Amino acid sequence: MAIAPGTPLLRQLRAELTNVADPQKAPRMQGYMRAWSESDNLWKRRSSILSQLRFKDQTDPALLNDCICPSVGSREFFLRKAIGWALRQYAKTDPEAVAHYVSRERGGAKRPEPARGDATDREEADPVTEKRGPWMKAPAELVERFAAGVAGIDGLEPRKMFGYPAGFVGGNMVTGLHADNWIVRLGEDDRSSLMAQGWETFAPMPGRPMREYLILPAAIAADPEAARGWVERAADYGRTLPPKAPRKVR
Repeated sequence: MAIAPGTPLLRQLRAELTNVADPQKAPRMQGYMRAWSESDNLWKRRSSILSQLRFKDQTDPALLNDCICPSVGSREFFLRKAIGWALRQYAKTDPEAVAHYVSRERGGAKRPEPARGDATDREEADPVTEKRGPWMKAPAELVERFAAGVAGIDGLEPRKMFGYPAGFVGGNMVTGLHADNWIVRLGEDDRSSLMAQGWETFAPMPGRPMREYLILPAAIAADPEAARGWVERAADYGRTLPPKAPRKVR
């Protein structure tokens, strides 16, 4: 990123960072932010973490995760403060996603920093298999099946849960994707019966199970009709839960 002669660095930096949300300029600027997130320069790292601070519902969760990930294990005060600030601001838009992320990080082992690479290398990475911190992007065909599986179900609201497609009923998540898994939220009787048949409890991190969520077996997730049946069952269970009032975004 070239700095214009005679322009104060911080002023131009702020102007350039607004391009992270510009559809035409986003790929270039997001490449810079991902590269900066791994820089040896503390202030570049911090700037990448805070690059979407005021974007609210325009925040790109995958970019936020990518910029935070290399600094998660750091003991540097300014990086830790930046991570807290960025997550606190995004929590005003999607509190459940941030709570889910923090829960995962608390239960995870310290990860090594990703290999360094320039912005071009990152932009050309395979969008399906590229790792994103503690997550892997969901396969495109699974995302399509999920969209069809939740469409038209009464009271089910499609949303994103930290970058993954999800479905909510009354403010409670009842189904969603995580990497290449499709998960559903079911009542105790259903869970007991299905686990006896070999279904697995969803655990985003080892030792951190989400008690009410099960992973659809691969054969069911690959069958649109069967998968939709379990989504409808999850939506029925969601209707029995106390609704959550939407939080106001300040």
